Amino acid sequence: MKKIFQRLFLILIGVVLGLLTAEGSLRLFLLFYPSTNYMGKWEFRAARPVPYKDADYFGKEFLDESMRCITGIRRARDANFIIPGDFTGKYFNIKNGKRHTCHQPSSYKRRVLLFGGSTVFSQEVPDEHTIASYLQMLFLENGKDDVIVENYGTVSMIASQQTERLLQTPLNPDDVVIFYDGTNDVIYPVYYGNAAGWLPGRSLSRGTKELNWLQRRLYPLCLKYSNISAIAKSSLKYLERKRPITLTDSSLLDENLKKAGQNYKQALIKANDYVTEKKGEFYHFLQPCIFTLPKHSKYEKEVIANTLQEYIGMNRAFAVAYPQLKAASDAVKAEGVKSFDLTDIFDQWSQNDGFYLDSFHVNHVANKRIADFIYEIISENDR
Repeated sequence: MKKIFQRLFLILIGVVLGLLTAEGSLRLFLLFYPSTNYMGKWEFRAARPVPYKDADYFGKEFLDESMRCITGIRRARDANFIIPGDFTGKYFNIKNGKRHTCHQPSSYKRRVLLFGGSTVFSQEVPDEHTIASYLQMLFLENGKDDVIVENYGTVSMIASQQTERLLQTPLNPDDVVIFYDGTNDVIYPVYYGNAAGWLPGRSLSRGTKELNWLQRRLYPLCLKYSNISAIAKSSLKYLERKRPITLTDSSLLDENLKKAGQNYKQALIKANDYVTEKKGEFYHFLQPCIFTLPKHSKYEKEVIANTLQEYIGMNRAFAVAYPQLKAASDAVKAEGVKSFDLTDIFDQWSQNDGFYLDSFHVNHVANKRIADFIYEIISENDR
């Protein structure tokens, strides 16, 4: 019995010494190689990153309005989509669920209705620099002063939600409806495993980051001692950087990918049928994002690295999901829908400083380029 206790004591001493050695080694490692801290969206933008370098509108008042302008977002009554609440400011104005489009003519004969998610709403720029406002200017500059552009962009919308809102929007003959989308149909149906999209009060993750039995017990301990222990701090970081099961479970990933592609295709066909029935024109554009670029600048690599600290594996989600959306876009095009892939519009663009403010949202310069491409395609099909 005495020998057993001696051995247990030696084992205990060995474990304690091992933990102390590990703790000391980790402290030294973190001292010389501190981990990169994630910068939140507003912290990053307040530091005036390069996309805002030449923006004359940039400042505290702009950032304050940008942060507050969507606080009134709400679920549409008896519907599965959201609309932004009214907001009045110097840089951001929203009325009746639509972001203000600048330079609208006082009278018009034809409307252009632009639907999409946050990239269409453009929380990153003032009213005059949204895709919708640039489109409006292009119509005016080309002598089409009887056309009015309306911005129906709303944060977090997936294609099926855009279609649902469209179906509740009265159309006139000759109206033009534009869908500009894609990224949200990866983020919600694939990365979060939420095929119906997001609504206020609805969980984003649908359990995509569930911890196992051991992790559930380690998490509170790591959280409690992370301020005093390098082991606890490193373990906590590991737990928080756990890849979602939507990416690690291959069968679940395949199921979500298939569903995302099918739902995307159905939403576009349904939207096209509705617009055509109302004797209007429907256009769809698959949008680019930082993950669709064939190569990345130093700045873009930093943006991606920062994104992946919060959204672990998001690059993987886009790598496997965007081909599904491209296939859906091609399929509806074969069925007569005017659908265009814009994922390569920035590939050859010489832009040394970059224009992405995160992995999906761009500055005013890029919005202008997007509007130019959309206008060119619409004009060609209008002849």
